[in-house]
Amino acid sequence: RSVGYLVTRTIDLLMPCFPGADIYYGHIKDWAEEIEYTHASERSRMEGKRLSNEKGVVWDACVYNRESVLVRSGTSKSAEHHLQKLHYFCTKMEMGWPYISVPVRRSGDTVRGVLSVDSFDTAEEEDEDLVPEPGVVEFVESTGLVLGSAVDRVLKRKALRKVHRMKDAEGNITTVDVYKQALKALRANVLMAEKFELWSVMPHLSGDGDFLQAGKYVICIEGAEGLAQADRFGKAD
Repeated sequence: RSVGYLVTRTIDLLMPCFPGADIYYGHIKDWAEEIEYTHASERSRMEGKRLSNEKGVVWDACVYNRESVLVRSGTSKSAEHHLQKLHYFCTKMEMGWPYISVPVRRSGDTVRGVLSVDSFDTAEEEDEDLVPEPGVVEFVESTGLVLGSAVDRVLKRKALRKVHRMKDAEGNITTVDVYKQALKALRANVLMAEKFELWSVMPHLSGDGDFLQAGKYVICIEGAEGLAQADRFGKAD
């Protein structure tokens, strides 16, 4: 199954649970540079929107601290710290409440995206402290865990399959090609890293791994993503 299928199916299953609400999914891009809202329920206008790194409450709460966000209204005192950081993709008057956002993650620490629900269908005279009712946030959190585990598994398998496929590829596949594909796999699955490096001992220079130069290996960078590439360690980095 593709990530798109998993997310679309999840939103379709959630819609009957939250009639009238907007439901949308934001995917964390490589290097965690931005969140791209790739899927949304029919009424939502969030699909295609992007949120830059560290802009908005979802980065601080959902991505970095793996916490859920609940803001009941635009004047909510109980979530004032979240409200101050909330990024609006519309005017504050158009914003629908309550607003829930949870990390889409594995049971461990890997956060792949955020799942959000807002614009709940409520009666005007209803007490805001009763919306959403108890258990709703926990239900969305559980959905984020199930979806996150599935998305993480799909993306890791896809990346590893590409690396594995190189051993059966026809043509001249070099060691550098394999290293570069491995770097791409790491880049797509270790989202919070600032850089990746692959190092190899050069047998013709180091005497098959013997320590030289006062206990130091002679090494070279075979491939690099997101940093300068050097012929020898120390010349560029």
